[in-house]
Amino acid sequence: MKAYLLAAGKGSRLQPLTNLLPKPLVPFLNHPLVSYQHYNLLAHVEQVRGAAHALEDGRPIEAAEAIGIGRSKVYELLASGELPSIRIGGSVRVPLEQLRAWIEKKSAEAGQ
Repeated sequence: MKAYLLAAGKGSRLQPLTNLLPKPLVPFLNHPLVSYQHYNLLAHVEQVRGAAHALEDGRPIEAAEAIGIGRSKVYELLASGELPSIRIGGSVRVPLEQLRAWIEKKSAEAGQ
């Protein structure tokens, strides 16, 4: 028997944890939430597949919320090229992976 695990949803009730991490990957007792359902299903079925909501490239306001700064500061960082951005259909997006890398870099610089 096979099972299909539905783990979609934006995780708005778990914010700010889900600002940069999909809800199924939020840690609970040092394991991603989805791992508990996965292992329980494996006790009863041969194969588990799943569908999860993946974080997408965010708008500048979402980047501002994730970083914890004002929207105008995000636009300054975008204009200076310090914060990476892409244009999709005329709108500016901040690539999630690059935003994570930028946050880690700034955190490391602040810790020095």
